[in-house]
Amino acid sequence: MIVTPNLIAVNHNGHRYVPGEEFEIDRAGYARIAGHLDVIDDEDKPAAEKPLEKQSVAELKAYAELHNIDLGDADKKPAILAAILAAQQAGGAPNGGTGDGDQQ
Repeated sequence: MIVTPNLIAVNHNGHRYVPGEEFEIDRAGYARIAGHLDVIDDEDKPAAEKPLEKQSVAELKAYAELHNIDLGDADKKPAILAAILAAQQAGGAPNGGTGDGDQQ
């Protein structure tokens, strides 16, 4: 996972990290100093558990494909996210598709 110190500098693997400086840490290291870190990206966490706003472009595209959401020509995160959110509101199903993952 990618983290950053929240209020104070932290030491990890022989390096001192200051607030705002991002670094990668494993779950065991995170558990040791979790109270002093903000999570930037948690690749170990399944995309379905991440809020859409926190998902990567690849995760959003996979989400759209899984839920039969047409992204049109959207290729950047803000446009992809907007297309997904619009489909969710217009589609009736919570995911904007049919709700069963099958093609319409």
